[in-house]
Amino acid sequence: MASDYDWGLDFSELSSHVERLGEALRHTADSVRDRDSLPPSLASSIDELVKIRELTAKLKDRLDLEPLSLYVDGYLLSREQYYLLVARGILTFRLEEREAYDHFRMFHYEDDERRCYINPDERPLPKGTIKLQLGSPPEAILWSRLRPEQQEYFQEQQPDVAVRFRRERPGR
Repeated sequence: MASDYDWGLDFSELSSHVERLGEALRHTADSVRDRDSLPPSLASSIDELVKIRELTAKLKDRLDLEPLSLYVDGYLLSREQYYLLVARGILTFRLEEREAYDHFRMFHYEDDERRCYINPDERPLPKGTIKLQLGSPPEAILWSRLRPEQQEYFQEQQPDVAVRFRRERPGR
């Protein structure tokens, strides 16, 4: 279920408000000639603003930037990161089952040479074709390099995807 709500935009708007408040407080503080004579409430407000700015950046990283970056780079997402991307509509893994995350994990691939998500919607590109895509088509991954639980999962749950993985030919 994709959401039209995007808290990534809210983080940007929050950061804007915090910056404008910071500018207003700095302007007010600059108007006081003697820095040591800043009213305690103004000094305290500036300290609190610094904390708000740090927390906003931390939350934006944790809830917005980090999950997307890890996904794009092919790292295995935590359950929280997975559901954050689903809630934002970035991942649209459609299973009616309660534990969709466990199924999603079966699409994560990693060996000594690469790390990615298996994308059954992608097909190998014709030679000389350039396209930006996320994930790798099953045809680009050797069946023998999948984890045993992935092989079992694809054979039982996704047989149409299982047959698309590359198989090593005898003598290679």
